[in-house]
Amino acid sequence: MYPTLFTTPGLAKFAEEIDAERQAQLAKFGDQRHPDGTGLTLDHLAWAEEARAQCQQAAKDGTLSWAAILLEEVAEAFAEADPERLREELLQVAAVASAWVCDLDRRETCPKCSTPYTQLGHHKTNTGRGWCRKCATEYERLRQAANKDVINARRRELYDPERNRAMHLNAKYGLSIEQVRTMSEAQGGLCAICQTEQDLHVDHDHETGQVRGLLCNNCNNGLGRFRDRPEFLDRAVRYLAEPPAAAWVHDIDRRPAPDQLAAPQTCGDRLADWTCTLPLGPHPNWKHEDEAAGAWWGQSVVPPHNNRSLFPDEPAAP
Repeated sequence: MYPTLFTTPGLAKFAEEIDAERQAQLAKFGDQRHPDGTGLTLDHLAWAEEARAQCQQAAKDGTLSWAAILLEEVAEAFAEADPERLREELLQVAAVASAWVCDLDRRETCPKCSTPYTQLGHHKTNTGRGWCRKCATEYERLRQAANKDVINARRRELYDPERNRAMHLNAKYGLSIEQVRTMSEAQGGLCAICQTEQDLHVDHDHETGQVRGLLCNNCNNGLGRFRDRPEFLDRAVRYLAEPPAAAWVHDIDRRPAPDQLAAPQTCGDRLADWTCTLPLGPHPNWKHEDEAAGAWWGQSVVPPHNNRSLFPDEPAAP
């Protein structure tokens, strides 16, 4: 609407919105003419001075806000009685308001909760309001709760299972309901694998998208569990025909009972009244031990690991 009149960023949009608002006011109230009502009392002058001082102090403290700036301009306009100076002040009010609106338009925050989107971790939602997900979800929850009966009635009115199925078949498989019925008749209304009469589902190749036939829910899920891999299915057939656990059970059945197993052979090396009760062979730390007597003595590292070389007078281990 204003292609070349404005160079300040955001001002063209602001002017269009102001023009739209003025058209609405003219349509509602007509062409209005009123006295200014400014610069008539000392209160207006005092308000202007106070607003100017507060704005300057906020600027020094680093707490300056758009509200403080606009309040100063409005107060200064209220203090002017001269029409030309009043017009200048009103233009400043409009300029500050325009800058404030442009800042709002650039601001990356949720307009409802004022939380920055950088803090939320996402951009505004496509709700027409630019709200964050939390605010949009809460609004939708409240809206549905307040209009539950109307919404449910509308959903029941629009619900058409035949139409939904037709849309699903066309979108996912490129099939019509008539084509699926023809496939079912060709299969005799039976699952292509288990040959049972159940609700049939379209089965397709997940890599190529090619439709393969109609299966019951169990067979369709079964192929999916085997990842559509023929070699897995072949192994499953062999597994059912010759389960490996059968050989294991046969081997376990042939094993002797624990009480029939031969007791492990002990060392039996002797020294004085002691007899080694450890298993035959090298002992930990090369020590014989009589566990009952709590005694131990050295073991030879040379086979047969008895004490003949150490104690020639002692008998050797049997």
